[in-house]
Amino acid sequence: MTREWTGAELAEAAERLVPGSVDRSVATACYLKPEKLVETMSALEANEETDFVHLTNLCGVDYWDHFEVVYHIQSFVRNQIATVKVETWDRENPSVPSVYPVWKGAWMQECEAYDLLGIQFEGHPNLYRIFLWDGFPGWPLRKDFLSMPGGLQPGLGEFRPVGPAPHVIDHLVARVVGNPLLLQRSPSSFFSSTCSCISSAITSFLFASLPSRNSIFRSFASSSRRLPLGRSKARSA
Repeated sequence: MTREWTGAELAEAAERLVPGSVDRSVATACYLKPEKLVETMSALEANEETDFVHLTNLCGVDYWDHFEVVYHIQSFVRNQIATVKVETWDRENPSVPSVYPVWKGAWMQECEAYDLLGIQFEGHPNLYRIFLWDGFPGWPLRKDFLSMPGGLQPGLGEFRPVGPAPHVIDHLVARVVGNPLLLQRSPSSFFSSTCSCISSAITSFLFASLPSRNSIFRSFASSSRRLPLGRSKARSA
């Protein structure tokens, strides 16, 4: 069974290999100082005790006031995994060192984090957008990317309607928890039905709370209904 290192275990090993490298640790992760990131990751990769030779995953997280880059690293021989994190507090120009010199597999993962969150990786040989095109306005996975009129923000905890409509979270809870038949279903069926309820509730919420968007939805729906008829005429002709 794969053993997951605690944050404290990884912090102890990192500090022993590179003194002064650890910022802090939590239950499941060790936070490294950005300026010590590459040196420490290289030591964790090369040391026989840690042997973290593989970068399983690299991703970014937006916390509104700062970003985190999360690294999941793994040893195949020792069958162990660990989580390393580093923070950047410059929201306008977030940047952390690239770990490409340690793991070549970081190339595309750092490009993805740059493409979707705008995090720069210093020392990356060729950082570019891999999903979107150069010049695309903004960074889609940032929490402020979908800011809407009236100060609305994405996320159920932020998304509040304008006017007397109920809070969307209350609406979702009523749709799911208030349905006794739904709660009695198997886990897989419950998940599928819950997703359906949530999708339906959000659609209803958008129609009720964002009247300026209703015309767009109705126009799209209207054009979609006319499409089969047009194809039918084309075939008959």
